[in-house]
Amino acid sequence: MAKKWSKEKYTDDSYGGFDVAYELINDMREQDMQDIVASGGDVVFEICASLQGCQENYIYRGENEELLAIMGISTPIPNTKGRSIWMLGTNALNDMSYYKQLLITEAKQVIAQWVKEYGLLFNAVNKNNDKSIRWLTRLGAEWNGETIEIDGNVFLKFTITERGVKNV
Repeated sequence: MAKKWSKEKYTDDSYGGFDVAYELINDMREQDMQDIVASGGDVVFEICASLQGCQENYIYRGENEELLAIMGISTPIPNTKGRSIWMLGTNALNDMSYYKQLLITEAKQVIAQWVKEYGLLFNAVNKNNDKSIRWLTRLGAEWNGETIEIDGNVFLKFTITERGVKNV
């Protein structure tokens, strides 16, 4: 049976995202932690910077108010076509009662809405993060073979377009 979850729009608070960042870090999925660590920055700083640098952020909580995930889309980036998107989750997402509803159905709806509003969506994921690569592909991500290397870690660039969303 599917569990209930809630979605709230994140608004910058007096702590600049530190409260949510620490809550996330306490139970972050291994693949998400590895991606942040591989990007070379301080984990708390990277999460706070992502929250503060976004036009929209959503916080998802489980039926017992436990943090499930945070998902965001950047503000316009100068001289860049499109918007960067990201999502970080906790181990509670491994509960299949949340998985299908949140990671598949809800994510598809949010991505489709963002593509409609903002056009091209993009980011990069660690080449070793098989779970996220499969999930992103399922959401319509297209992989053109471009990579970024940060501190010896290779990240695969992806884009999501209206064409990609329609093909899922």
